[in-house]
Amino acid sequence: MNEILEILVGLLCPGDATYSCEQFLYPYEGNTLLQVLWFAFFPMLFVILFTYILSDAVAKNAGGKFKVIIGMAVVMLVIIQGWYPYVLVISKWWWIALILMGGLYIITHKMGVKQEGGGGGGHGQVATAGVVATTLFGSSAQALVNPHHIGMNRKLCDDKIKELEAQIAALDLRRNAAREDKEKSEYAAKIAEFTAQIVFNKRRKAEGLPPV
Repeated sequence: MNEILEILVGLLCPGDATYSCEQFLYPYEGNTLLQVLWFAFFPMLFVILFTYILSDAVAKNAGGKFKVIIGMAVVMLVIIQGWYPYVLVISKWWWIALILMGGLYIITHKMGVKQEGGGGGGHGQVATAGVVATTLFGSSAQALVNPHHIGMNRKLCDDKIKELEAQIAALDLRRNAAREDKEKSEYAAKIAEFTAQIVFNKRRKAEGLPPV
């Protein structure tokens, strides 16, 4: 086990970072299992979660393989730049973030269940359910907290886009049938407005947010 730990220190803390990593492990001296857990398992779990959120934010519409490449690049950059000692320190306290995310899950999940069962506007209900997680952590973290709301939001966006497309088709028929240029211009302006709303809602669908 000690040999494995030495190999990990050599790989993850090259150069000047080795001393900082050894100092981090000193309080756990004599308990190799704790050293491995605190040095490799918990920090890597933190890095994986961080890179997942980062890669999804940078390339949300890209394929899974590309996101994996981004994640690997971030991990290698952390190691090469000698930032792993900072990751060790952060990973000792990242459980606080887990507790916060757990609280957000409870809030959004309970709010979502309560609101989905009632009447009224569905768009506003789903928006309220995910607003806390989206504001603090972005759409990626909202998906981790309650992926059910992401699917509902995207379905609502699809429905809204279809509704706008139907309205555009009807307005286009009226514009073609109109005789006066002023009336045609009014229809054209309305079509442009609805087209812009479609583009905006497609972007919100990609982010897992409710339509507007």
